Amino acid sequence: MQKFNLIGAAGCVCWVVAYILIVRRSHYDRANGLPMIAVALNFSWEILASFVFPNPVTLWHVFDRAWLAVDVIIVYQTLRYGAVF
Repeated sequence: MQKFNLIGAAGCVCWVVAYILIVRRSHYDRANGLPMIAVALNFSWEILASFVFPNPVTLWHVFDRAWLAVDVIIVYQTLRYGAVF
């Protein structure tokens, strides 16, 4: 594995951990953990990255799917705890 893949993988792991901490905090606070526009943009990007855009590096594809899995939970929490207009 090349050096940039190791550095990138470490960054990806940190993002997954950050997402999990957001989910945890959102659960305890009963409030959405991210702004709704950020959730929408992030979720749409993860769907595109996971299923539409080809990615020749398998490691990045795995992380895209991991982010998407956590994003599904964040979207659920946003819909459940988000502000009602």
